[in-house]
Amino acid sequence: MKTLRPLLTVVWICLSLGAGLHPTGRLAAQESLCLDSCLQWAVQNYPLVEQLQLIDRSRDYNIKNINTGYILHANITAFGGYMEGLPDLSAMGMEVEPWRFAGILQVEQPIWDGGRIENQKKIARAEAEVNKSAVEIKIAELKEKVSEIYFGILLAQTQREQLQLQTETLEQSLKTLQSAAKAGSAFTSDADAVEVKLLQTEQQGIQLRRSERAYRRMLSIFIGRTIPETTVLEVPAIVLRSGREFDNRPEMALFEHRKRLLDAYNPGAGEVLPRVSLQGMGLLTVPQLKMPNGGDWNHLLLGGINVSWPIGGRAYTMGVDKKRLKVEKDQVDREKESFEMGQRINLTRQTELLAQWDELIAYDDRIIDILARRTRTLEARYKNGVVPIADWLQAVSEESAARQNKALHEIQKMMTSYQYNRELGY
Repeated sequence: MKTLRPLLTVVWICLSLGAGLHPTGRLAAQESLCLDSCLQWAVQNYPLVEQLQLIDRSRDYNIKNINTGYILHANITAFGGYMEGLPDLSAMGMEVEPWRFAGILQVEQPIWDGGRIENQKKIARAEAEVNKSAVEIKIAELKEKVSEIYFGILLAQTQREQLQLQTETLEQSLKTLQSAAKAGSAFTSDADAVEVKLLQTEQQGIQLRRSERAYRRMLSIFIGRTIPETTVLEVPAIVLRSGREFDNRPEMALFEHRKRLLDAYNPGAGEVLPRVSLQGMGLLTVPQLKMPNGGDWNHLLLGGINVSWPIGGRAYTMGVDKKRLKVEKDQVDREKESFEMGQRINLTRQTELLAQWDELIAYDDRIIDILARRTRTLEARYKNGVVPIADWLQAVSEESAARQNKALHEIQKMMTSYQYNRELGY
């Protein structure tokens, strides 16, 4: 039970993160449940998963907006008012009215922007990948929390099974002693001692059932399905993965996408190259100007190719920005190296833990064999009146505790194996 308490605390913290999840279905009463299904359902039921689709949609909308840089742009300017101080051109045969309206229409069709638009789309895609990698890390953390709960249920479930064996032994002995006490061939106090031990065993069973019930309710919230108490959780067959690479970890993808985003921010992309576009302009003035030849003039049309080339300004700061981006990329590399070092340390620790659990389980088997023989011997000696019943009850408790310790070590080995694979990204 001491082992269950810290894990229960961790799970309650996990539960607070999944407070928005609600069971939407119910498993069959006798249905079995496996870890892989729980992980799959938990991911499907996790609200943050929808954010992956929202990120993709937001990226697509941003790219559509950026693509508007290729379409024709138009600008209309209108001016109307009174002009004072105009020269008298009547001698030249021209009359200029002081009240005048002028309208100007400018159109521009980009042909080449030096790669600015394509670079903006590259930045939008890179930002989306960074955001998606951050969500993938949250999903990986969710899977780890669900696995902790699952193994917590397995531990309580296994320890209850071992405790049930002890309960059955005590119940059988209690019936025998109560019958013998009525016949006068045994002491009533011996039957009372067995009954007290049985009640204490049932108390432990209550604690385990409550813990298991809490774990099941937590798991049901995460996977979105109600789990009846009769549902049996399968023991996962975990095979250790080989290798020491971490490429499958979502953190590694995040590091890579962060560097690609910095590359997309390259200040030289399209910022110092010329822009080429088709341009046209139309001018309309009212009233018309009367020309010396007797004609009228009120409009002007211009068209051609416009080339815009920024020579200064951004070109002077581009070198500094490139150095700054290189420093930021070096920082990402250092974070990646630090993460890999931490992973190698974790794998080394877990490798030693796996060896430790194997050794402890081997000792558990030897201890259980010895205690089982001792229990049978003391039971026979008690029946022969050689030892008091307290010695036999003590032996029963020690054997039961040893069996529960073995169950605990086996679950801890499975948890460590799962964690080992997760550190590798599987």
